[in-house]
Amino acid sequence: MLTHLHSYIFTVIMSFVGITNILWPIHTSAKWYNGSPIVHACGQYRGAKKTNCKEALIQTLESSGKGRTIEIDFSFTSDDVLVCLHNFNDYNRRVNHVDSSKRASLKSFKKAGTAGGGTAMTAEEAIKIMAKYPKAYLVVDTKEKGVSVYKRLVKICKRIKKKSFLNRMVIQVYSENGYKKIRKVYKFKHWCLSGYKYMNAFRDGYNNAGILKTLVTYSKMMKFEALIIPARTLARNTSDINMKNFRIDPKKIKAISNGKKIPVLCHTVNSYKDYITLRHNGITNVYTDFY
Repeated sequence: MLTHLHSYIFTVIMSFVGITNILWPIHTSAKWYNGSPIVHACGQYRGAKKTNCKEALIQTLESSGKGRTIEIDFSFTSDDVLVCLHNFNDYNRRVNHVDSSKRASLKSFKKAGTAGGGTAMTAEEAIKIMAKYPKAYLVVDTKEKGVSVYKRLVKICKRIKKKSFLNRMVIQVYSENGYKKIRKVYKFKHWCLSGYKYMNAFRDGYNNAGILKTLVTYSKMMKFEALIIPARTLARNTSDINMKNFRIDPKKIKAISNGKKIPVLCHTVNSYKDYITLRHNGITNVYTDFY
């Protein structure tokens, strides 16, 4: 296993010779939020981020001790098939090079592939792959309204006889109301609160530590396992995260997280140096675009 120092030196050397993928220190944990950084949208493929593609998913699982937590985005096609995709607006811009939110059919979606030339996946295909790795967790993210995505995920797992995989799904929720609605669909085992919608509340001159404490306290009250916040809520300049540009005193981050015993995770972080800075200042783990 690489130490933090050895991994950092290796990353610098790899970057110098033109290989840009970050080799994070690989370590697994019984908790989905501990261990190696959580991989965002399956990871990069051929230099493209947020691909949600088959090749990225497999290379992430195979390169990480087969115990990685991976976030995947889900959307419905025009013919009502659940696929691995952030949204069709982003898809059309990056793949079809048009500014449109029009949904593609499954056939068109599969034919076009993903950014980076990867293989587009249905939710069923992704679940079948991940179910083969007993230590892998899936963080579910979706911009679809209502509970249709969660109903479909449950239906898929039951149909392909992978119902036990539902216990390795982590459901990101944005509000108490959303949590209650999803819980009526299925009593998923793992839950976390996404602070994405509260991002604009964090401003210079505000009581940012108080806002963070409120979100952590709410997470504890709802018995969520973790709070996830965007990096730009913590730091003014997310291209170089350091103590000088923190909006919140790092000591308070540690005190809030440790005091409530709720892990605080941060997304999206693609610099090893920033990862170390955050880990040393109260952040439990990060989401990254690289495996």
